[in-house]
Amino acid sequence: MARVEGGCAHGAGLLRSGCGRSAVTDCVYCARPFCELHGERGEDYADVCRRTRCRRKAADLEAHREWRRQRAHANRARRCAGDDCPDPARYECARCRLLFCEDHLRAQGERGPGLLDRMAAGRWLAGALVRSDRDPREVLPQSRATGPVCAHCAGRRRVWG
Repeated sequence: MARVEGGCAHGAGLLRSGCGRSAVTDCVYCARPFCELHGERGEDYADVCRRTRCRRKAADLEAHREWRRQRAHANRARRCAGDDCPDPARYECARCRLLFCEDHLRAQGERGPGLLDRMAAGRWLAGALVRSDRDPREVLPQSRATGPVCAHCAGRRRVWG
């Protein structure tokens, strides 16, 4: 088990330091180091700290994986992955990649990044272009998958939403 430089950040905040123990790894969601007492080591390095937001996201991801496993049998039979829908599957959800009929897959009007996200991306891009002679298309951050999404994916929380 490789140790992470520094100590556990759990409990650190305004005018407080972390718990003082040596960190064993970083959280996959918030990237903060944590010790063995303040997080869980997962399979494939999916290590999650004890922060409420990080634990909620880990629980959401596990529930989503289980939901996909339950719905995949309908797609193998070329049917819509909607609840007990006998219609043929023709359209793919942009997030979960399961196939649905037209009634179960519609454009959900996904919100784009907020003003602060756009401002930060603009500053990052401007700084990257000043320090680089590369083509702007090579420097631009990857965009999110867009397209129609199923009701399940539209209702899921974002990593920090």
